[in-house]
Amino acid sequence: MPTADRVLLTKIINTYDNLINTEYNGVADDFYSRIGSNSPALNNANKQEYCKLVKMFDESTLEYKIQNVKYDSVYISEQGEIIRIRQPEDISKDELQLEEVIEISPNNLTIEEQIEEIKRRGYLRFISASSFTSALSKISDSKIEIQEYIDTKDIVGYINPQKMASSILKNKIDDDNYFIKRIIVFEIFIAQIRKEYSC
Repeated sequence: MPTADRVLLTKIINTYDNLINTEYNGVADDFYSRIGSNSPALNNANKQEYCKLVKMFDESTLEYKIQNVKYDSVYISEQGEIIRIRQPEDISKDELQLEEVIEISPNNLTIEEQIEEIKRRGYLRFISASSFTSALSKISDSKIEIQEYIDTKDIVGYINPQKMASSILKNKIDDDNYFIKRIIVFEIFIAQIRKEYSC
């Protein structure tokens, strides 16, 4: 992980720790409960500071960068269950595969409705790696939760913060673990700032 990303991640973690200690009396579970129940969890007095962190985060290489891909051709796999799309020619083969399996939710859509939905919204594809997940992958063998996180990020890219917060509470995950805390800050804290402050 580049030094600038490491410094920024530490700054975000320190800000998160300060939030938990000052607003939640050191009880992170109360923060997760608010996220899990879709309730506001941040203090408006910190909006400017938090939005500045998100801007720095977005300009870093910590997270994947994505591009909205538009295309004309949509087709079905031989099994008739998987929708695939053909990428436009202007995207480098070195950056993106020519075809990718994609999933549409909800699953109760007909094939025709799925195709129309794909065409309507386009298709987000990763165009750069995440220095954060790259760093985590070097130590993933030591913790099953970390490997599960990396696998999920590689497959879908997005992790629902509410579900993640609820899962932490339900499964009593050790959020004081050095790496687990970074995942929590990365996936829940940053997402909550965006959600509450639209920044």
